[in-house]
Amino acid sequence: MPLYEFKCENGHITEHLCKDPSVIKECTVCNSSVERKIGSRFSPAFADSTSMKNNLDIYIGRDANQRWEHYEKKFKHKQDVMQKNPGCDVVPDSSGGYVAVPKETKPTSED
Repeated sequence: MPLYEFKCENGHITEHLCKDPSVIKECTVCNSSVERKIGSRFSPAFADSTSMKNNLDIYIGRDANQRWEHYEKKFKHKQDVMQKNPGCDVVPDSSGGYVAVPKETKPTSED
């Protein structure tokens, strides 16, 4: 699938994997309108193991390391909340983090 780069009115550059770039109408950062900045790029066939990482980074996008760091940070935060609050459910909050909430007790059926 092709990878397209878009630039919004506010200068944000985002990348999207999509068959049809016309479906991307607004910036995922600020919701302003976007225009396609660069044509599509395809991930070339993997030639050998040394080029595999570079090819995957091209396919995933130039900000692959930032995405992984963000994911790992969120995962670590979720684990910390779980460890500090045993017996609670951990749910996402509105700020993108996680909070612990008491587990709901399910009513038992009396037959």
